[in-house]
Amino acid sequence: MLFIKDRFIKVPFWLDLPFKALTLKGLIGYPFFNEVGMFMRNTILISKGLIVLLTAGYLTTVFSQTSCPAFTYVKTNTVDPNWPDSTIPKWPSTASNAGYPYFTRYTLPLPASSAQNCVQLPTGFSKRLWATEDQNMSGVHALVAMNWDEKGRLWGVETSDYPNRVLSNPMPGGGGSDRIVILEDTDGDGVADRRKIFASGYNLLTGIVVTTNGVIVSMAPNILLLKDDNGDDVADNPQGQILYTGFGRSDTHATISNLTYGLDNWIYASIGYSAGTNIRNPTTNQTFSSSWSQRIMRFKSDGSAIEAQTSLTNNTWGIGISETGQIFASTANRDHSFHEVYPGQSHRTPIYSGADQGYVPETPVYSSWTSVAPFAHPHPITPHWNINNPGYAGSPNHSLYTARQFPQKYWDRIAFVCGPQHHLVHQMFLSPYRSTWRGAEDTTEPNIFASTDPSSAPIQATVGPDGALWVLDWYNYLTNHNGICGKIACGTGAAQISPIRDTTRTRIYRISYDARPLDAILNLSQASEDQLIETFGHPNLFWRLQAQRLLLKRGANAGLITKLTNILSTNTVNDMGESPQVIHALRTLEGFGLFTSAPSTWVPILKDLMLHPSPGVRWNAIDALPNNALSTTAILDQGRINDPNAHVRIRALYKLSILPGTKSGQMYTPYVNLDAGLPVNYSQNRFTAVGGLTQTSTLPTIPPLRDPVSINGKNAPVFQGEISVTYRNGLEIRGINFASGTLTIWNAKGIQVARLSVAGGKVAERAALAEGVYSYTINIQGAIRTGRFSVFE
Repeated sequence: MLFIKDRFIKVPFWLDLPFKALTLKGLIGYPFFNEVGMFMRNTILISKGLIVLLTAGYLTTVFSQTSCPAFTYVKTNTVDPNWPDSTIPKWPSTASNAGYPYFTRYTLPLPASSAQNCVQLPTGFSKRLWATEDQNMSGVHALVAMNWDEKGRLWGVETSDYPNRVLSNPMPGGGGSDRIVILEDTDGDGVADRRKIFASGYNLLTGIVVTTNGVIVSMAPNILLLKDDNGDDVADNPQGQILYTGFGRSDTHATISNLTYGLDNWIYASIGYSAGTNIRNPTTNQTFSSSWSQRIMRFKSDGSAIEAQTSLTNNTWGIGISETGQIFASTANRDHSFHEVYPGQSHRTPIYSGADQGYVPETPVYSSWTSVAPFAHPHPITPHWNINNPGYAGSPNHSLYTARQFPQKYWDRIAFVCGPQHHLVHQMFLSPYRSTWRGAEDTTEPNIFASTDPSSAPIQATVGPDGALWVLDWYNYLTNHNGICGKIACGTGAAQISPIRDTTRTRIYRISYDARPLDAILNLSQASEDQLIETFGHPNLFWRLQAQRLLLKRGANAGLITKLTNILSTNTVNDMGESPQVIHALRTLEGFGLFTSAPSTWVPILKDLMLHPSPGVRWNAIDALPNNALSTTAILDQGRINDPNAHVRIRALYKLSILPGTKSGQMYTPYVNLDAGLPVNYSQNRFTAVGGLTQTSTLPTIPPLRDPVSINGKNAPVFQGEISVTYRNGLEIRGINFASGTLTIWNAKGIQVARLSVAGGKVAERAALAEGVYSYTINIQGAIRTGRFSVFE
């Protein structure tokens, strides 16, 4: 018997039992086995072409393949006679096989024109197939990474050698088949029509980024710099300059990848467990000692420095950088979202659920996975998975939406996590949460891209120069790297040897929002100095970074330094409360080396920026401080560990922990720990690291997230959401609804400066507050909230 609950259909438990049938509105449903012989407990195959997907017993997706063509199934033993034959897909029974595809049949690939009809998007979005393997549409194939240059052209690496063709010499002349290509839409019709080969003959390319010094590619064991000084779109010397070498490649899906240009002018990358140990610059023979396995790393594009950053839980792939410079990452094995709280400390982004958010909690499919956090599983629109794993088995992308073509809820708050084994790109909503972030998802539209085509394998989803989301579909039926080694042979790249791996196809989609036009594609290659500075105000982070990079490439001059310094005095903020022009001007000046070479001149300027109304400016000003005692004093003088923004506070504490100078715990009064209750108390961790062993503050500690039902037998007020206090020509309080209470305010030295009555969210009295940072408590019938705010002129 079925019954309706809200807009979901509750299904009786017996549906999970094999070979039972279900009548749904006159249609007969049967148990479904996917390609790897996995019995899909939460899936029903309806006889009239409908597939019903269930989550925690609720009907969440009904998909009809009306526009997507029928798939042609082929037994694998028709391709390789050594593979087992079976009329019904069957999974090997041993527990050690869990998670690895053991295909007995697969679907033949679809032409790009047909495969695009299998893709579903959220309401209000459209897709455009921009490039494919078709020679009339650029002829690209086996693309595994893409990026863009200052002309808006797409650069990519084609990797036909992946995964098991591991050569002793990965450089040109060693027999490699991989290429670096440039794709263009020369006639402006929204479709790529030109493919140029910039350089070829490499082995196992994995990443690419256009930098100040040239084009950099990752190709373990090397990070290689290539130049094109004459501008003919062909590498001057395909051998290039090896910036760093020594990275491991014993497992070719665990090497360095995802090269990303950072706001701080470093190149960020992810690296898996095939890391290597003796990383060095072969030109200077400088060795960089660190633990490199499974972490985020960054390096200078001139070969002068490389640093291991945050260590993660397992094979690390995706990386994303917010508009203010915060770092996010994804890994394999269900850990699909991390935030770098500070270098060396990552936080697994908590995914919250509950009726108050309107989301339905998800139950893991297998009892052995009951410890997995809610929403650790993707939401495929087809049961045709190519891995026996209902979680995020491999997440090679974790980018953020950093443009303005999409609706405002996306702006610097949506992370795109690719799930190629489930043929989708998930969208996760991020919100600030104490010193880190928390994520949530809407199960009605959990994906920005999802396909029913078993060969669809999106491995990168990145904001492009037009503000659209560009999705790189590797289009490979066998996306999983590992095989059941010992049962099915694995090659020199530690990958399953299979005849159904595809190295001939690639599809690139461009996803845009229907209600807004796409951004114009700029060409900054000949832009003037003033035009590049003006681009700091562009709504797309991509173009702001390109302008920053090009100014650094051209070099500093007195006039440019004056112009950039003048921007730093701008106090205006955008709709997100940030000031991107100031952030990029600051980071450009830092890139010229000025803060380190003349700290007595620049530390006072950075000190002033620590009181800027934009939290991102304050965060970047602290992060850019040079390593000397002047910087320590600047942070302490401005009271930045009591900044009203928790992300700025933790950055100040981290910076103090690595700076020289006197850092007595008494200098941090008052200090309120806002991270109590998190898995790691990041604030206390850093507070202790800078010598703050005792907290002398009299401020109350933060109560639990949810207020008690009663206090001393009386009904307690319920705080709706987060409380915030701001000062704009007077005090304003948001996020509360109560009859009366008390607001107490302390200055940065812990001195009480005001005690005011509050009613209905309004301050009944006025308080004259000087410029600076303040701490506060709000006491309503014994229920207490604390926080910080700043006063600016």
